[in-house]
Amino acid sequence: MVIPGKPNLEIRLLTNDDDRDLDKFCLACKSLGLENNKDAAAIKLDKMQMPYGQYFIGYDTNSECIWNLAGVHHLPEVGNNVWRVLFRGAQLPGYALGTSKDFFSVSHHWRYFLPLQIKFIQAGFPDAEFVVTTNVKNSGAGKSDRLDKVVMPQLQEQGIVELLQSDVELFYTQQNIWKIKLDFLESKLHLLDAQ
Repeated sequence: MVIPGKPNLEIRLLTNDDDRDLDKFCLACKSLGLENNKDAAAIKLDKMQMPYGQYFIGYDTNSECIWNLAGVHHLPEVGNNVWRVLFRGAQLPGYALGTSKDFFSVSHHWRYFLPLQIKFIQAGFPDAEFVVTTNVKNSGAGKSDRLDKVVMPQLQEQGIVELLQSDVELFYTQQNIWKIKLDFLESKLHLLDAQ
């Protein structure tokens, strides 16, 4: 998928051919203090293969670099049909969509990555349910703290997510688990497409 109005920015599946660019992306994340994205071990690259999971990347064809990363993976710890979206989501500076109170209109992850991840998983698992996790206390996880305290409550007010589990330990980290309400998500994306 090419981002509308930005022909050099594409979003696609991460492949083995992207190893060199992924290493550069991780080094850039490390320099920004994004500990969850600092290297292949931190992003759990060895596990992120289907049927467990898959990474999606934002690739800049002009600069020949990865500028964005987010994964989707099975999360049986929450439920048999549950998939975690936007896993290890990180974006390098210089690629913002702008500023707005409407989070969807300025977030590549929510506007573009999320629908692609959902379609990708639903192709093989039509009954899949989707969740986003946010760290309760930020510990090198980028903007996860702001996402948890500000953005997710706003999205809950809009009916796009609902808090499924609060302050639970998941993979040795206290997290909130937010269920994506697919019908509300589709209507939100449809409204954005119409603008």
